[in-house]
Amino acid sequence: MSATPPVFSGGLIAANTLLNLAGRLAPVLTALGVMPFVVRGLGPERFGLFSIGWGLIGFFFIFDLGLGRAATRYVSEALARSRSEDVAPIAWSAALLQALVGLAGGGLMALAAPWSLDWLSLPPSLAPEALRCFYLLAATAPLALMEFTFAGVLESLQRFDQINAVRAPLNIAVLLLLLAVAVRGLDLAWFFAAYLAVRGLNTLVFLFLAARAVPDLLSRPRLRRAPLARLFGFGKWVTISNLLNPVFASFDRLWLGHAADLRAVSLYTGPYQVAERALILPATLASTLFPAVAGLDGTGDLAAMRGLAMRSVKFLALGMGLGCVWLAGAANEIVALFLGADYLQGSPPVLQLLCLGFFLNALAFVPDSIVQGRDRPDVTALFHLVELPIHLAALAVFVHFLGAMGAALAFCLRVGLDAVLLYWYAARLGGFSWTQARQDRLPHLLAGLLLAGICALAAAHADMAALPRLTLVSGLAGLAGYALWRGCLTAAEREETRGFIRTLHKRIRRGNT
Repeated sequence: MSATPPVFSGGLIAANTLLNLAGRLAPVLTALGVMPFVVRGLGPERFGLFSIGWGLIGFFFIFDLGLGRAATRYVSEALARSRSEDVAPIAWSAALLQALVGLAGGGLMALAAPWSLDWLSLPPSLAPEALRCFYLLAATAPLALMEFTFAGVLESLQRFDQINAVRAPLNIAVLLLLLAVAVRGLDLAWFFAAYLAVRGLNTLVFLFLAARAVPDLLSRPRLRRAPLARLFGFGKWVTISNLLNPVFASFDRLWLGHAADLRAVSLYTGPYQVAERALILPATLASTLFPAVAGLDGTGDLAAMRGLAMRSVKFLALGMGLGCVWLAGAANEIVALFLGADYLQGSPPVLQLLCLGFFLNALAFVPDSIVQGRDRPDVTALFHLVELPIHLAALAVFVHFLGAMGAALAFCLRVGLDAVLLYWYAARLGGFSWTQARQDRLPHLLAGLLLAGICALAAAHADMAALPRLTLVSGLAGLAGYALWRGCLTAAEREETRGFIRTLHKRIRRGNT
């Protein structure tokens, strides 16, 4: 029995993006509700222990070595070519290698756990509890990595409905258990044990769901040399990018602290964390778009790939652009609400400039999916290596003269350069067309958003109370959205927007057929 190759359409991609967005937002909103009670219930020291343990989970992505994304790419290609017999060797080779790497990484974490208690200066009464938590985290590493691979098979099948139907409720249940642990004063090890169980359950459920479409996945698992070579070839470049991303994300703050002062760090970091939340939209789109591009690359249908990319860019630009327009116009009120009145002297202009930067960063997610989906992760990694010294030099100059605004300007320069390079190479690969972009009024859309942004900045600097300003900015964003909807989207794109709602409704009721 072979899996039916997924059929990629704009409506399906949009519906899956919305499913991903809902699946990610539900636990986030739950966390916002429970965290105040968790902080109070755990107390300063035990909440610090929880924060350290939760932060260690991020190191699992280093152990992944890019194999999860590589497996998604090659499974998508195999399914698109109707070669479902290749899926099991690719998936199991990636999963077993991830398990071995995870066991090694988890073993190192377990060995370092007793030493880390002294290094962290934990109180003696908390040491046994901390040790149990670290051991449970070490055991979680191989399961967390294997989960990426089997979820990637479902992504290749465009079964984001199943992924989110499993992940979102279980993640919410873990957060509620954390709340119970905090309120009742239980050992934090209960929470990390539950997290371990959830990762294991996710892995098994994703495996069996994927096996419904590709029964060979339930055959005897083993490592295969040929798939491993391809997976390593792809994954090593993804790993380089993954290692450079934390440098890009943190060095600006470190340099501000060195070249300016800690107040400049605060004036920059607060707005950065507010604006960064908008990246959830392009991130969810990219996770849906990447396996679709890989599948279209497998069939050689570049025309369909270009059409899918163009629609993704336009809708992403419209959604992110209007959000950034509103955020820039309401910068004073947003800073006062989320950061406090102490930040009003310097942070609103930083937030406004960062809105531009994150808009450019969001647009780069589409060509990045094209470049990696067309099996060229080396190009993305090389671009990042080229951008690193440019970014560091820009930080040194701009921060010296402009402080926090200089760091924001350096960020905009880097992400703008990254977007230009990625679009240029995506066009070289045939996955994006500048001619089609002009014909489909993408420049008009960007120009309209720029004009709306200028008007929003004028509103932000106008002398008026908060409520009238928010009303004005909201009306401006709504008017700009309607004008761009009518003037820059084609009739087919507007119909596709309506159609994706119908697609989503069918997916929820009947599943992906």
